[in-house]
Order: sequence, then structure tokens, then C-alpha cells
Amino acid sequence: MVCDAVAASGRSNLKYHEVNGALAIAEKNTALAETEFAAALELAPNDPQLALNLATVRLTSSESATREKARTDLARFVQQNSLRLDALRALTADALANKSLGAAEKWGAQLRAEKGATFGDLLLYVEASRRNSGDQNALLDAETNAARSPATAAALITWMNRHEMAPAARDWALSLPTEILSAQPVPLAVAESYSFLQDWNSLHSWVDEKNWAEAEFLRFAVLSHALHHLAPGDRASMESQTAWAAALKATKNRPERIAAIAQLAEGWDYADEAADAWWLIANGNENAKQALSALQRLYKAKQDSHGLLRVAKRALELNPADLVAANNCASLGLLLNGDSASRRLATKLHSENPANAALRSTYAFALFTEGKTSEALREMETLKEAQLRHPSIAAYYFVMLVENGKMERAHSFLSSANKAQLLPEEQQLLTAATRKLLQHDSQAVMKTAAADN
Repeated sequence: MVCDAVAASGRSNLKYHEVNGALAIAEKNTALAETEFAAALELAPNDPQLALNLATVRLTSSESATREKARTDLARFVQQNSLRLDALRALTADALANKSLGAAEKWGAQLRAEKGATFGDLLLYVEASRRNSGDQNALLDAETNAARSPATAAALITWMNRHEMAPAARDWALSLPTEILSAQPVPLAVAESYSFLQDWNSLHSWVDEKNWAEAEFLRFAVLSHALHHLAPGDRASMESQTAWAAALKATKNRPERIAAIAQLAEGWDYADEAADAWWLIANGNENAKQALSALQRLYKAKQDSHGLLRVAKRALELNPADLVAANNCASLGLLLNGDSASRRLATKLHSENPANAALRSTYAFALFTEGKTSEALREMETLKEAQLRHPSIAAYYFVMLVENGKMERAHSFLSSANKAQLLPEEQQLLTAATRKLLQHDSQAVMKTAAADN
């Protein structure tokens, strides 16, 4: 049960909603981003940037009328110089996502012509023109521009790799002048081409016994990836792990380098290696929060409750005032161990923050794990009905209702409980309670039938 531990008074602050909206976008939670930017716009209704932000996130709304209004608003923002570039980017990307290829090419053409347009903006136009009219001139233009620097060359190679053009990306890259081809990040982008093509022999040749100077840590990581696919069985594991260890050593414990190979490992679906690398940063003093965010994402994807508890404990070490981390320590500790230390923490958090619904529900669960089921239910029922209906809280409330024999009310919360995104241990609680409810219903039907006879 992760809580938003900011006090209600803080939530009326404009900066709070702006920051939360930006964080939600970074986490690809567009529904939350829309809520936050809408709240911010209510506080500052004449702020054009907030209006643009809200229109942009509403492009992904499930309501067609909302999406159309967002497009209309963005088309209007195109006429305002300060917003024009961002509005054109949003409209081009939206048209591409929705396969409105004529509109994509129209907006993309305006975007590339803007004075402040970036190489990334040119690539949006390349994609639009290529998909709409099959015009290769835009791509040729991008190649000419990209060949001028390693950064733009790598950007184009990467873009082509991810648009089903890896063979063309490899061929174009290998035609570049040596001074561009050998300068990072181009060698890494070419390695990605070989990886996309699953040409493991060529990938191995590209990185084996080479020298990437300051980027040796990346070369060893790629070598590990190639060896993983080339050598059979246990030998693959040993050689690959040796190269991976060399990659970690070559980072010289610099957090930004460790983060780079952790991200590569994630992209290759080597979750264990990625987690090990992120923990090297998380256990240090620099960029630890960034690493913990990455680990939180990894463990959520794997539904690894023990990993999430480890993250929460480290976050609380870094900031003892972090209520979210503290609540996660308490709730996950209760869920996994049901230990007295977690109960004490849940009790302390609730007593210090009695108005916080998430902390109250964790305290109620602490009572529940202690066998005080009726007290736990009474504590939960001090929450408002709307709070109880929130899926993550409803799941726990449903379990407590069933354990207390409140079957009729439990029925009314089962739908909300089933909408919760639960960890395996939470799902076990919910499944067991649901089974108990169904058994009760079955017995009630049988009693009714027997009485009728």
C-alpha cells in the first residue's frame, strides 16, 4: 500500500501539481498527469504552458471528444510563438501514433521548418513523410545532417534500428568517415544494430579486443551480451559473466557509468545483472534515489515483494522523514513477515499522521496480522466510503470484512478489490477471502434449498 504522504494543504500548491504532473509523465502515467495538470490549471487558469501541458496529456484520453478538444487547443497554441514548437511536436507525435499520416506530415513539415527545431524534430518529419508518401528525400536529408557529428549520427542509427531499419542503419553507419564511426556514441549504436539483427558473430567481432577508451565499460557490457548468445550452456554463462564483471570494474565505480550499463542490461532483459548494478549506486551516496527508482520499477515489473521491501528500507535510510518509504517498510514487512517491528512502525506512523488514509489502512492491517480482526475492521471503517472504494484499500477492506463475517458488505467491495494491482502475497490474501466468501454463499444456497424442501 504505497501512500501519497503529502499533507492535504500541500496539495493545493501549484508547484506540487506541476511537479507531480511532470513525474507522472516520466512514469508514463498519463491519467495521473492529466489530474495533476488540471488541478494546476485551476489554480493558474491564465498560464498558457499549463494549458498546453494539459492538452498534450489529453491526447491519450480514452474519450474521443476529449482527444479532439485537445487537438483543437494545440492547433490554437501553434499560433502562439512561445508555445508553437511544443504544440507542433505534440500534434506530430499524436498524428503518428493514431496513423493520421496526412496530418502527421503536415504538422511535421511545419515542425522541421521551425528555427528552434532539433534533430529529433527532423526525425519526426522523416517518419511522417516516409509512412505517408514513401518519400525518401527526408531520410536522405537526415543522413546528410547526421553525418556531421557523432551525436547526430548515433541518434539516426538508433532511430533506424527502432523503426525496423537495422540493416540500413548498419550499412549507412559503416559508410561513415572513420573519425565519426569510431567516436562514441556511434560504436554503441552500431552494436545495437547488430543486436537488433541478432548477428551475434558480427557483434562479437565489433567489440572483441577493441579499445573504446573511456567507454571500455560499455564495450565489455556489449561483449557480455554477445557471449551470452554465442557460447553454449554453462560456458556462455561463465564467459558472459566474466565480461560483465569486467564491465563493472571498468566503470571505476562512477555512478553515471554504472547506470549506463544497468540500462543496457534492462534493455537486454538481464534483470538480475541490471538490479545488481543499480544496487551498487543505491548503496552509495551519489544518485542513490535515481537507482532506487529504477529498482522500484524492476521489482514492480517482476512483482518481487522482497525486492520492493529492500528498496523501501534503503529509501528510509536515506531519508528517515520519507513517509512513503516508511509506509512501504511497514506494509511490506507486515505482508511478508507479519513481524512485531513492522507493527510497531505502522502504529507509530498512524499515531503521528492520524489523517493519512494509507497510513491508517496499514495500521489496520497491522492489527489484522496480530489477530485483532474486529479492531482492524473498526479502524478501516473510520475511513470515508470513497477512500474505502480505492482499489488498493478496498482489497484489504474486503479481506477484513470476510474475516469478520460481514459477507453482504464484502460482496459490494469485491469489484473494487479486483481492480487493485496486487503483489503475489496480496493476491493470495484476496483469493483466499474470495474463496471463503463463495463457500459461504454456497452454504447459504444449500441451507435455503434444504429449508424449502
